[in-house]
Amino acid sequence: MHLLDKPFDRKKRESVNRELEGCVNRINVSDDVEEIVRLIGFACANIHMIAYSRVMSLLSKEDE
Repeated sequence: MHLLDKPFDRKKRESVNRELEGCVNRINVSDDVEEIVRLIGFACANIHMIAYSRVMSLLSKEDE
């Protein structure tokens, strides 16, 4: 997981969403157990980044 100092902008958010979608799609078709386990880690990291970015965005709006 990357450390975020500010919420994602639209372009970065779309990129991370595409990565997450790719991980899920690959998990669905892979026949390699090691690959599936590795992709679970990537998918979870992407979900955490998306959620953390969203929380940062909501908190910054509260401060305004």
